[in-house]
Amino acid sequence: MGEERTFSVETVTQEGEGLSRGDGFVVFVPGALPGERVRARVVQLKRDYARAELLALESASPDRTPPPCPVYGRCGGCTLQHATYEAQLRYKEAFVRDALRRLAQIPEPPVLPICGAKEPWRYRNKVQMVAGGSPGALRVGYYARGTHAFVPVDDCLLAPEEFASLAAEAAKILNAFGLAPYDEARRTGFVRHLVLRKSFAYGELMLVLVTARREFPQGQAFARELVRRFPALVSVWQNVQPRPTNFVFGDEARLLYGRETLRERLGELELDVTYRSFLQVNTRQAEVLYREVEALGEFRPEDEVAEAYSGIGSLSLWLARKVRRVSGVEVVAEAVRDARENARKNGIANAEFHLGRAEEVFPRWAEAGRRADVVVVNPPRKGLPPEMIRAAAALSPRAVVYVSCNPATLARDVARFREHGYDLQVVRPVDLFPQTGHVESVAVLRRA
Repeated sequence: MGEERTFSVETVTQEGEGLSRGDGFVVFVPGALPGERVRARVVQLKRDYARAELLALESASPDRTPPPCPVYGRCGGCTLQHATYEAQLRYKEAFVRDALRRLAQIPEPPVLPICGAKEPWRYRNKVQMVAGGSPGALRVGYYARGTHAFVPVDDCLLAPEEFASLAAEAAKILNAFGLAPYDEARRTGFVRHLVLRKSFAYGELMLVLVTARREFPQGQAFARELVRRFPALVSVWQNVQPRPTNFVFGDEARLLYGRETLRERLGELELDVTYRSFLQVNTRQAEVLYREVEALGEFRPEDEVAEAYSGIGSLSLWLARKVRRVSGVEVVAEAVRDARENARKNGIANAEFHLGRAEEVFPRWAEAGRRADVVVVNPPRKGLPPEMIRAAAALSPRAVVYVSCNPATLARDVARFREHGYDLQVVRPVDLFPQTGHVESVAVLRRA
């Protein structure tokens, strides 16, 4: 501990940490890039690895660029702003390829070139900001990585410019009302989070104020004053989260102003987005992702398609134009209602949505003799539980289209699908989250 050494950096992790394997021992150096020699101080020593603090660059990578965000390195959002965008794309493609080699034991993974974003800044349609500061001096920002240490942020460069002014004005009004930020340690205060959403197609804005208590006598006045200053603000909500938890939203909410939903467009689809709706946070790249699903999945007009984790139905509805029928399964009742309404709104009659756990619904369908030509899965970062893989295989599809947001769990699940007779055919990484280490992938597995 405390030793200063020079390290040669071989690669970079999704957390933005350079990785050195000098002397056969792994050392992580946050902020270092592949090909660099860096001077660093060891700050954490474990049996299998160490972590070191970057002190100086002895030789810098041509991929290095000055990060434009003033709180980069303190805020918990971005991890790769110190690399050019071209380099970020190379790294992310390598994340997918390396995970498949190591965890799925595929020596030459069939990974296509990554689809980069045309606009790597100001792309997020949703942000969840933390209320911090003190009574009378409430500010908004984010948590430092891996902690609940508050970092004030005036303008996130991944968010639309309107979010900065909207959040700042909301904070001013809350301060004028004397409403204090929530204190996690003392469980005092009122304002916990500001959640902002934007429709990129129509320019509409939504604000959700997450509070620790239901009582909010100034709620209508707060909403009216914000809307007066921001005519594009069409929806203002209060959500109540009284529990000491990391979950942003509680179970109770009330509409303070306007409509319940934002109007959004994804390709030819018109969508109603509620404050809790899951929608890819990069609207423009979501269209790229869906086009890759459509192209790589090789869907046929006569196909029966089953989608697990179908959410508000955006991908199911996108695919419904190409096949005979799509059946989505989703465990969140509100999302199923949204999906059915979005189908009705778009005049799509060949998409149906079922409430339940796909790992239970799919086997029931199989027992009843129902089959799917293609199964589509779009799970969270933890990937698929083994019973979901068995359930997908039970429908005897000719192909499984796996939309992944985590290369490691994708690779693990590819290996598990192999045990059920499905081999990986192709993977296309898609960058939905520039400046971060996150990467989406569309993988297609076919029956051997």
